[in-house]
Order: sequence, then structure tokens, then C-alpha cells
Amino acid sequence: MTGYSLKTVEKTLRRFSSLHLVGPGSRSADRAKGKLHRVAKELGLAEVSAGRRERHIIDRELFAWWNDEQAWRRRKGKKRGPKRDAGMATHLALPIDGPARTKYGRFPTKSSGRADYRTARDIVRGYLAPTVGAVA
Repeated sequence: MTGYSLKTVEKTLRRFSSLHLVGPGSRSADRAKGKLHRVAKELGLAEVSAGRRERHIIDRELFAWWNDEQAWRRRKGKKRGPKRDAGMATHLALPIDGPARTKYGRFPTKSSGRADYRTARDIVRGYLAPTVGAVA
């Protein structure tokens, strides 16, 4: 039913059993959650999950920043806003969520005029460094 061979299923069930994830006493949700956390640490997957979470947060910020930049560029009339130098992101005085363009300045571009995502990612990572690691 799973599409896996019998050999693969048996091997996986043996592994789960050796980690005490299946078998007697593995039905309680609280106990199972604790076991999963322990096994993730044991297999080194907790760090993988933390890294994935950090990349996801940074990608969401980049997406919001790029969308703010696109909206600003499409706006009619005189363009006003943060200076072109986006290399030095300025922290807002209050820890509130503001528009990405206000936090980071203009989205960095290469000499060809194309978006420079590597530089943008570094700016966002530097801006979020104190908070991304603290997210649990």
C-alpha cells in the first residue's frame, strides 16, 4: 500500500523499533512527542530543523522586501523613501514589524540592474541574527 518494497518497510520498522518509536507504550501523544524530540537529537536532525527554520524566516523576509521594492517601483509620482545604500540596514527604534523597505533600504542590485539576492540575503541575515537563533 505504501509503494515501498517489503524489505524497505521491514528495515524501517526495525529502525523505528530500535529507537522505541513503535511497539508497546508508543501510543501516548505526549510520550511520542518526547520520543521524537529525543530521536531527532540522537540522529542529529534537530540542527537540520533549526537551520531549515532559519532559512525559511530569511526567505520570507526576502520575499516581503522584494515585494515592497516592486510596489515602490510601480508607484506613480515622485519616488521617496530610503536612500539607495541598502548595505547598512538600520534597526527600527521600536521592536515592531515595519515595511521591509523601511528596515533594509532599497533592494540591492548588480551593476546590470538585476536584483542581487546574495547581498540581500546577507543584509537580512545580519539584521535578523539576534532574533533568528532565539526563535524556538
